[in-house]
Amino acid sequence: MAVPVGELGSFYAQLADLVHDVAGGPGRAAPRLIVFGHLGVGNLHVNVLGPDPADMHLDEAVAQLAAAHGGSAAAEHGVGRAKTGWLAFSRSAAEIDAMRSIKAALDPAGLLNPGVLFPHK
Repeated sequence: MAVPVGELGSFYAQLADLVHDVAGGPGRAAPRLIVFGHLGVGNLHVNVLGPDPADMHLDEAVAQLAAAHGGSAAAEHGVGRAKTGWLAFSRSAAEIDAMRSIKAALDPAGLLNPGVLFPHK
């Protein structure tokens, strides 16, 4: 996650409750939240032990929380393939269209990293 440095405290204060609300509950082991990263630039690695790794509900909720604080789901590692569906949480439709146009201009055949950043249409 990437969150503006000025929003880190507020983001973190809401994060534990969000993790508990989404991943906790009756009959489930309490999720364990581990946050570390590059605080000086607002890049955080949010790891939660407990939920099924294939369940993306918590990941999406954390990405939305980061976007609500002016951040994004992608920090130094970028969007890649795993986070393509979350790009619109922090970028407008016009920004995404502009990025697609640049990609098409530089890679008209779609050979460079297909499916990275933008899902296939």
